[in-house]
Amino acid sequence: MHNKAQAAMEFLLNYGWAIMVVVIVISASAYFGFLSPSNFAPERCAVTLPFNCDGGTAGEDVAGIALENVGGRDLTVKSVTFTSEALLGECTANVNIQIKNGEEQTIYADDPVGCSHVGGKGKNKYAVKITYFYAGSGIDQQMVGEMVAKFGGAVSGGVGGGVTGAVAHWAFDDLSNGRIIIDSAGSYDGTFFSSVNLDATLGDGTCAAGAGSCPASLAGQAGYGNALSFDGVNDAVRATIAGTKTTYAYRADDGSGWKHYATAGATQYVNGNPQAYTNVHYMVNGNDVAIGGPILEPDDVSGLQLWLRADAGITKTGVNRVTLWEDQTTAGTYDVAPPNVGAEPLWVDNYVNGKPAIYFDGNDHLWSSVNFPAGDKTIIVVAKSASGPDRAMLSTDPDDPIDGWALYRWNNGNKWAVRAYGVGGDAFAPDNSVNTNWHIFTGKVDDYVSAGDDGEIRLYVDAVSVATDAALTEPTKPNTLYVGSRDDWSHFWTGHIAEIAIYNKLLSDSERRAVESYVGAKYAIPVTGGFSHFPGEIDEFRVYGTALSQSQVQQDMNKYPLKDVVASYSFEHLSGTGPTKATDTRFIVQGQKGGALQLKSANSEYVMLGDVLDFPGTSPYSLSLWANPSSGNPSYARLLAKDDEAAVRDGYAVLLSNDATKYRFERWAGGAGTGKDSVTAATAGVWASAIGTYDANNIRLFINGNQEAAGPSTGSMEDTSASLRIGRSASTYFSGLIDEVVIYDRALTDAEAQALGS
Repeated sequence: MHNKAQAAMEFLLNYGWAIMVVVIVISASAYFGFLSPSNFAPERCAVTLPFNCDGGTAGEDVAGIALENVGGRDLTVKSVTFTSEALLGECTANVNIQIKNGEEQTIYADDPVGCSHVGGKGKNKYAVKITYFYAGSGIDQQMVGEMVAKFGGAVSGGVGGGVTGAVAHWAFDDLSNGRIIIDSAGSYDGTFFSSVNLDATLGDGTCAAGAGSCPASLAGQAGYGNALSFDGVNDAVRATIAGTKTTYAYRADDGSGWKHYATAGATQYVNGNPQAYTNVHYMVNGNDVAIGGPILEPDDVSGLQLWLRADAGITKTGVNRVTLWEDQTTAGTYDVAPPNVGAEPLWVDNYVNGKPAIYFDGNDHLWSSVNFPAGDKTIIVVAKSASGPDRAMLSTDPDDPIDGWALYRWNNGNKWAVRAYGVGGDAFAPDNSVNTNWHIFTGKVDDYVSAGDDGEIRLYVDAVSVATDAALTEPTKPNTLYVGSRDDWSHFWTGHIAEIAIYNKLLSDSERRAVESYVGAKYAIPVTGGFSHFPGEIDEFRVYGTALSQSQVQQDMNKYPLKDVVASYSFEHLSGTGPTKATDTRFIVQGQKGGALQLKSANSEYVMLGDVLDFPGTSPYSLSLWANPSSGNPSYARLLAKDDEAAVRDGYAVLLSNDATKYRFERWAGGAGTGKDSVTAATAGVWASAIGTYDANNIRLFINGNQEAAGPSTGSMEDTSASLRIGRSASTYFSGLIDEVVIYDRALTDAEAQALGS
């Protein structure tokens, strides 16, 4: 007994300190969450119909979930809420994002408070509540699920709040019919992003029908796919985006090199650093966002009562005398015409910046047979004066009683003016301001209502305020509208008029500048303080509903897309406009991510991409794709290949193995080939990610994100004249589905391959 006690005591003396250390470590690990039971649980995601879950993610201030709609009908997810002991609060994404039947979206919630992780940084369990409704029903429904996600894990893509998901994102990598640009965030595509004057095209050197002129082939910043090129004269595109728009982030190159720009609330950033810059890249007016130029036409601003354009709605005689000038507003109420024979002005083609104008010779004018209403007015006229005193370019009849307004040249002939008739006054530009140049004249007449109303009238010339006065009476009487005179018998205009827009309200400064910028660009009239057209390229344009922090701006700068992409074919929007596009709609089916390319070897179907991307010598590269083979494929069926298949072969390929049961990656250099087969089977009807990388020394093959084969390949690869092909070798064809083909000019890392293949 004594010996046993002595032995026990000696054991404690010798090893007790170690036991105490272990106990302390275990206690500390438990305290800090390292031994949380959830850390040992597998990552999982469990939801019920109408959704499948394809994984979850969690970060410093974010949680996300990948949802697939399997409910048989299109639906809209209104919100996703995450709750967890690991979160500081309730983490919610209010998104209103449509998920079509069979499609998948990753939805992120981003909130520096509610989504902040306060527990351990390992795996955490989250309860997920999804609020949604089916298309056409409008009735909200809820589904509650659960996910276990690793902190710092990644789910690619996504929409939602903050930097993890833009409200809208245009990568400019796909054009549909040359007129519609696809929103890569999935919220604003189709007719939501339409072009009024799009002369730019994409960088494949093709020009779709209706796209305008064909500029030189252009690509975006290296690694960011295609961009749009703007000529600085009249190129622009417009999106209509409802709701909150707080941050605009994009890449632009004005010829001095690509930079990342962001305006987040009141702060501007260049390449991720706070730096003020003059924004000539985009403009915003309400829900309209114009990229590249001021394309907000007069009818894009509310309150338009009359719109006359010399380039539209003109009826004329054989000698170009105008007999009718039609109102271009939707209502079309106030057409104007000569009041009598002999009063017809002259239509002159190609007179101002290639556009027509109407010439009034001092004896002719036009009028509306429908009385023009009184009230607040903003009048915008593009005109050019000839010599002579007291001429009215536009007015409402001031007779009996004296009531109305006019834009005119004062009777001494040397200054411009806007008048509110009655006991009111005139707002005069400075003396000797009149000249024979083209100008944009804007008059604002505030309908006097009460003593508390300032009743102001104001005159702008080329967007600059030049005069103000007080209108002391209320011009309330509807009157005849005259173009080119004050009335039937006096003050006839001598000069040209190209465009007129009248609003039944006082435009805000931003609205006024938008319209003045539009007509200024249209007629090449310099507009002080206006928005000019941008000459250069713009890419990866995103709009966020929150003001990003500096760190989030920097994340945005590095997030979209994975850098160093040199070619990308998603098969989401095939337009049949060039050699890089499939032209038959039967090629497009539901794929791993959106649309996929369907190829049938029996029909000898494949896509030819041309003699591109040789990667000569020992240049590194990576090939990434998803494949779903059919049964009965031939030996060595090519999925993606550029190899000459000559006796002394050069090139590369991702293909099927000799017996078509495995995936394979090959690199040939001067006739010496290195090829590696996968461990994973190439199973018919089963999607798999196949990635081949070469780092100048070794080739590696990843299947579903995991490296399955590797080997040395050091020979120098020669340029070949072989075409880069999808789905074909020299004599055989692949049968099955191929999706998300991406080529990089570097070797992907293990983490990147895992992210792409998971």
